[in-house]
Formats: sequence, structure tokens, C-alpha cells
Amino acid sequence: MESQTGLMSASLASRPSISSASSVSSVESYEFPDSRESLHEHPRASTSDSLSYAQTCDGDSFEESNRLVPPHAYPEEQDISAAEKSTFIPTTITTNPKAKKNLSVWQQTKHRWHHGFVAEICCCIIAIFALVLTGLTLRMNHNRPLHRWPLHISINALISVLTGLLKVGVSLPITEGISQLKWQWFGERPQDLIDIENFDLASRDAWGSLRFIFRMDTTGLVYSWHPPWRVLLFPFQWQRQNIRKYFTKFAALLAVLTFMIDPFTQQMVGFVDCYRTVGSDRNSTGPRGAISRTNTYAVSGDQLPTGKIEIDGPMAVAITTGLVNPPTNASSLVQAECPSGNCTFDLFQTIGICHSCQDVSQMIQEATDNYTLSDIFPDGRSIGVKREVPLQTSVSRSDNATILEVAVLLLPPVPGDQPFAVNCRIDPCVKTYNSSMTNTVLNETLVSSTPIGANALLNTFDPSFMSYLLATRQTLRNGQWGNCTPVPAMPMHTSDGYDAINSDFVLVSNANIDAAPNETLAIDNGTLWPKDCVWQFGLYSDRAIREELTTDFDNLTIHYRNGGDIGPLYAKKLWMYGNASFTSVDQAMRDLTDTMTATVRSEDLTPTEWAVGNVSVRYTCIQVRWAWFSFPAVLVGLATIFLIVLILQSPGGMAERTWKSSSLAILFCALDDAMKIAGRFELTREEMLRLAKTTTAQLVQDEEGRARFL
Repeated sequence: MESQTGLMSASLASRPSISSASSVSSVESYEFPDSRESLHEHPRASTSDSLSYAQTCDGDSFEESNRLVPPHAYPEEQDISAAEKSTFIPTTITTNPKAKKNLSVWQQTKHRWHHGFVAEICCCIIAIFALVLTGLTLRMNHNRPLHRWPLHISINALISVLTGLLKVGVSLPITEGISQLKWQWFGERPQDLIDIENFDLASRDAWGSLRFIFRMDTTGLVYSWHPPWRVLLFPFQWQRQNIRKYFTKFAALLAVLTFMIDPFTQQMVGFVDCYRTVGSDRNSTGPRGAISRTNTYAVSGDQLPTGKIEIDGPMAVAITTGLVNPPTNASSLVQAECPSGNCTFDLFQTIGICHSCQDVSQMIQEATDNYTLSDIFPDGRSIGVKREVPLQTSVSRSDNATILEVAVLLLPPVPGDQPFAVNCRIDPCVKTYNSSMTNTVLNETLVSSTPIGANALLNTFDPSFMSYLLATRQTLRNGQWGNCTPVPAMPMHTSDGYDAINSDFVLVSNANIDAAPNETLAIDNGTLWPKDCVWQFGLYSDRAIREELTTDFDNLTIHYRNGGDIGPLYAKKLWMYGNASFTSVDQAMRDLTDTMTATVRSEDLTPTEWAVGNVSVRYTCIQVRWAWFSFPAVLVGLATIFLIVLILQSPGGMAERTWKSSSLAILFCALDDAMKIAGRFELTREEMLRLAKTTTAQLVQDEEGRARFL
């Protein structure tokens, strides 16, 4: 080193000397127009008194250094070897205190970015923004069908992007905070050198953070727990003097939780089947639900030369089905349209067939093991049963308001059991239903039924005449009750009156308004009522059904011989293998009238008679599990608190060393005095970065085989 000094002194002997004071003065009088440092333009210093100041790494004291002015500061000097040049760097770096005021906006932004915690604060804001955006996305899509996002992006993909943004925003303050705590840790007092490695590993990845959490402090520990439990208490071993390390462990825990965030965010979104109702009306072109209903039934077969009216085919099938093999759910016979298989229908009314059964066992007369029932028949007929003939039926029609009455007399086969009798009426009526379809299965609930009486107007025996008629002052329109307003009747012989009757109104006797008379009366001219307020059952339909039911039910018998039951199929249906009861007979009549009602509702319908419903379309809906959202929310909150505490407890002013994860700090602190002279008095991260851009170094071995930077 002495030889080099002599050589440099000889080569630079002609240069003027610069005192310590002049060196400091020159530092205050020069500035850098860009990132590269400028050199003195004053007379050159001699080797005898070339002095300058250099700040030590702790930033609290200054020392003089007799380092020579580097040869590359004077390009015209070419007589110094390359080996000698490598030992020199610029003696001083000049800056102007007014330079910061003249910095551009970009340069000021860079200064703030490197000097404090601006980057970490920005990242924390990004994390909060990502968290809020995630919450809004989940809130807006909760319990809603999956939308077709642009470019086929799913909500999971969007949540993943926001999660990645959140992780970036949380990770930087945590890792940089751990690195900054490393410098504060070593700035308090002498520490184990291995702590540098531990802090660095904790700031790099989750594994290093996890190891840092469970790393045991071996100094100053006071164990008060049973040895097997110590390993679980390593993260919580408290030493007052090591509070910064515990604060770092808290940050390391946040780093581990950040690594684990992805599964939690994916669990926030679930998918379930849901149904959305699509409203429809009669003119709708979209999905439409409809169910059959009608105000009028006037369907029959042909009239034979004998005067008998044939029953139409569908009604004949319905009667046979209802007597022999009725469906479990009679609504399955109703015509219904539902594209999705799931529909709801408003309350609606339709004409149908009703029944009512009455127990008339008190009218049975007993005579020596023979039982007779006679008083209920208007024509004086009677039926009887005995042990050999335990069942007999008969039919009648007591008034004009009923289609048919069926009387059933039964004697149970068990000795000692008393006979019983049931009388059932089959009438036209108005039924009110509440219907819905679920998975293509129609379910209907009968809300109420209203009987329809005989048409009080004069019976003309015209095929279009209605045997049964009812006008109501209120009717259901689209599920809502509406009033019905009649108009005065016009003379029957006028064309205007005829057109009105056959178009929008129906002529109704006053006796048929909200009433069910049991006979035909010609007492008034009637009034005209809107068609949707009038319920009608045709004359020929009435006659055809009555004749069919009379054939099926009249004089049915069961003969009990040799332990077996002999008789028609319909009689066996009522007999129920000897297990008949009032309830079973009533159920048999209900099955019959329900199947007949389904046919009445489904035949000869006009488009306006269908009850329109709402279609429920099945979608895949998003279901947010908010409990999982608490994990990223708590993580962002804790990371924000960590950053705030870190900023508040960090020193400011000249003592501030916001080096964070910079590796240059260790290098600059470890270099010899010549490198320190090249630095400014403030060894900030910004100054180190600026100096590092114009300084070259090489890792070499010295004479003793040790590695060092030159």
C-alpha cells in the first residue's frame, strides 16, 4: 500500500492540494444534472493534503480518510496502471441543497418511493381495494344465476384475479416490513449474526416465515412449562427486550396466512340449483305455462234413433278408469303445459263434477237376517241384502239439480257386524284450484266447490240448451277476484240480442245468480252476464253421462258363495273384498268424479279458457359462503395494522435507515473507507441505489484467501 501511495504521489505531485474545509465547501457547491456524479473542476489536490470526509455506517460520526483522488477522475492522466486505478473511486460527490427543489415530478416521486414506505402504503391500498371489489362482486352475484361473462370468464376466475391482486398488495408490506425490522433489530444492540439469515429467510417465502415463527430464542429464557409442551410455546416465548422479534414473528405469521389464502377464497363461492320465475300471459312468446280449465261443458256423442244420447269417448274412458283403476293423482290426467317442468299457477276456477256421500244406515229395516233400504228412493223402490247377497246398489234422480244418486247397501261378511248404507250424489259444480307443477308432476289442491243448479229458464230441449247454470257476482281473473256486471236482457227475437248472447254475454235467470235451484222455472226474462262469470253444463252431456252411470251402477250385486265373491267388476270395487266401509265408498266416488272432472276440463277448450301460469326455469345460482370471506378480510386488516405500527415506530430524520430488503446496505456497510467516501453523508436507500448505478465492483480473493469486493 505504501508503494502505491508513493507512486500516486509522484504522478500527481503537480496537482494543487485541497484542504478538508475546501472539500466540504465543494460538496455544497456542485450538483448532478442526472444520475451520474460529476467531479471537481477546481484545481487538483496534491497527495500530501488531500482529505475528505466520509460517513460511517451508523450515520452518527464522521472520520477523515487519506484516500487519493482516483486517476479515472482525470482522463488526461494515462500513466497509472489498471491495477492501481481499481483502488480509487471519486473522492467527493457534489450535490446542491437546492437540487431537490429543482427536481422534476418524476424525480420527486422516485425520491419518495425509495425514501419511505410509499410503495408499501400503495400496496396496502391495492389490497384493500381488491378486498372491497371482491366483496362487491360476491354481494352483487349472491343467489343470482350464473351469467355468461365476456370471454367465458367465470366468477371463480375473477375471484382468483382479485385474490392474486390482494396477495400482492399484502405480501409486499409484510416482506419489506420484516426486512426493515432486521435493520432495527441490529440497530438496538449487538445481535447474533445468524439473525441476518433468519430475517432474510422469513422475508422470502412462507417456509422461511414458518421456520422463523417456531425458531426458539436460546438466551434469557425462563421455562415454567412442562418440557413436552415447550415446542408448542416457542412462538409465544416472551422476552421484553426482544419485542421487535415478536413483532417480526407476527409479520411472519401474516406471510404464512397470505400463502394459504387461495383455498379460502375459492371456498367463498358455491353453486346450487335455483329456480327463477318467468312471468307469462296469453300473448306471451316466451316460456308459457298453461293448465286446462273451462266455464262450459257441452260435449256428447251422437243421438241415436231411439232418442238415447251416446256418451263421448273420453268421458266413457274416464268413468271406466275412475271405477276400475283410478290414478293415485287424478291431476295427472289434466292437460298442462310447462316447458321447464316447474310451474306455478294462480288461483283459478273451472267447471267439474262433484260428489257428496251421506251415511243413511239409520234408514235400514231388518227382518229375519234380511236388511232393506227403501225410504230414500223417490219412486218407492227398495234394495235388500242378506248373507248370501251382501251388496246391492240402486240409482235414482231426486231433482233436476243432480246428475244421479247412487245408493249402496252392504252387509259385512263377519258375523255380528251391522249392515250400513251410503247414498251418494253426483252433481256438476264449480271447483277452485291451487295448482303447481314440480319436476313435471302436477299437484292440485281443491280450495272450494260450489254446486250448479238447474237452469231456471224454460227447457227447450235444444242441443245447445244448458241443463245446469250458475252466474256469480265475482270471478277469478288472473288469480284476482273481479266483479261481474250484468246488462239488461234484450228481446230474444231481435238480432242484436241474439248476437250479444252468443258473443260476450249469457242469458241467466235471476234464480241462477249465486244460487242452485233444483227445478226449471220460467219466471223471468233474465239478464245478460259476462261469459267468464257464467258456468254451464250442457243438456246432452247431462243425459249421456246419466245414462252411462245408470248402466254402471244400477242393481249391482255381490253373491257370496263357497267363500268367494261373485259379481260385476264395479260391484267388487265397492265391495272391497268384504272390507267396504263408508270411507271406502266415499273414496270410490271421489276417484270417479276426479277423473270425470279432468276430462271435463280438457275437452273442447278455446285458447282463452286456459289458466296461464308462471314458468320456473332452473338455473345454476351462485351461493356466497360469507364465513370464508372473513379470512381475507382479517388478513388485510392485520396487514394494514402491521404497516401502520411499523411506520409509527420507525425512526425519522437523519437517523432513518429505510433500507428494507436492499442488499446494498450490507455491502456499503462492509466496504472499506474508500467506498464510504464515495457515498453521501446520508446513507439512504435512494443514495445507495444511485451510487450503485455508476460503481463497479468485483468479488476477489485477497492475499490471505478471503473473499472481498473490490
